[in-house]
Amino acid sequence: MQNNVPIAEFYGKGEVRRNHLADLSRDSSVAVRSRFLRTLERWVRDMAGEDLYEQEVRLYPYLCNFLVDDAPQLCSQGLCVLISLGEAYLEAHEDEYRERVEYGHAEEVRRDEALNIQLPHPFAGRPPLGARVRVRNHFRALVHPIVAELSCWTAKERLQSASLLEVLLVFVEGHAAEFGHLVLPALAKAAANADAEPELVRRVCSCARVLAHYVDARSYLPLLLQMAVADPLNTLSQRTGCFTLLPPLLRGMYLVKGAAAEAPSTTPATHALAALSLLCSERGEAAACAQHTPLRNGARATLRELCALYREGRLPPLDGVEPVSEPPSGYGSTEKLESAARELYATPPAVRGSIDGSILVGLLLWHGSDPALSGLLEQQGAAAASAWGAVASSLAGDVMLLYRSAEEAPGGRPEGAAANAWPHLRHHYTRLRSALAARADQVGAPAAMELLDRAASDLGAAEGAAPAAVPAAAPAAVVTLSVADVESFDDEEDVEGASL
Repeated sequence: MQNNVPIAEFYGKGEVRRNHLADLSRDSSVAVRSRFLRTLERWVRDMAGEDLYEQEVRLYPYLCNFLVDDAPQLCSQGLCVLISLGEAYLEAHEDEYRERVEYGHAEEVRRDEALNIQLPHPFAGRPPLGARVRVRNHFRALVHPIVAELSCWTAKERLQSASLLEVLLVFVEGHAAEFGHLVLPALAKAAANADAEPELVRRVCSCARVLAHYVDARSYLPLLLQMAVADPLNTLSQRTGCFTLLPPLLRGMYLVKGAAAEAPSTTPATHALAALSLLCSERGEAAACAQHTPLRNGARATLRELCALYREGRLPPLDGVEPVSEPPSGYGSTEKLESAARELYATPPAVRGSIDGSILVGLLLWHGSDPALSGLLEQQGAAAASAWGAVASSLAGDVMLLYRSAEEAPGGRPEGAAANAWPHLRHHYTRLRSALAARADQVGAPAAMELLDRAASDLGAAEGAAPAAVPAAAPAAVVTLSVADVESFDDEEDVEGASL
């Protein structure tokens, strides 16, 4: 099977070619696609070595695509075929993998036990070594068209590419680190429009969770944080996509069992604090105070994920992680990326010595920058009181996520959430007030301080303490002006009888 190309092809005069294999992979008949799968298996298994070396990279994408077929039975058959071809690959390259097969059993068991995420269908666990190695050999050729299709204008192609990327990451595992600079921007771009394409965003977030579970965060998170900062070169849609990816990335990296014990420098808490610094920045625009609605939704989702991680005991409660003077090594090779990463990773928590207090600052800033509170600081009346009450109730619900799950909330009643949330705010009141004062230039800081004061006042009233008396305003001085009747106001003539 020679790879002969007619000379006319180089001058744009070649004939239009039709990809018959692609047509068969998209055939509406399950029986046709099943027979096509068996044909591909036979070609890869029986093809001579020279031809296989040239053609396998062209055939394997169709084999991998069966893992995301619309028919569940074909997904399972495709996985069985890949496992079978992987075993044949190890037999053909026995000298190369003999030591790993014979002496790497303990390492494989350890990695199997460390798997702590729900893999997509049809996986029931980690694929065998042979299947992983053979798919990994072709991932470099597959990742570029997948990234290109994630930016495609048609929703169907984007969803198929995201689904294929997810299953490929299961095979590639930690070897995907060298492609983080390609995969993350593409995922962020695909995740930017969460409201219009919820299924695509769900699949993209699942890809991010799998990537974070297998790849050290130092390889990708500095890049993502740089893309999410308020910068003229970072568009709102790009920043929105980054904040959409942050919650699944944080969740995925925390699901790695024993990561902190084996490599303390890679502890996820370091990266969680860097993300929190981005949300509660003192200089520039704090992401928690953004006014762009999709970006606000992403910032809140990140804060709520941090709340869940703290509640689960995954974030150290007090002085567990110190800020680092240098950003983690990874894709921080450019001067701009190193500068942004250094600032975020070196920034101490908003409330020193208290992770939950720092998260509370982010929640207060987010709720204080609610557009519903715009211009209400100086207003009185029922409408203003209703707006403050609604925001305070929403704040109480988020605060309680730090300390108990939504299912554990007392009856789901707003008044119950407030009664349980305000003591936590009062416990950190002085430090929260100081942190908010340091961020007084942020959009939501004044309203956040008012929310904090109202929470403390409501708690004092609930505990029976008399609310602080507001001194009555002194009556304004009355100034009376009287002007006597005069015949003329000439400059030379004195005006008599005019008095104040």
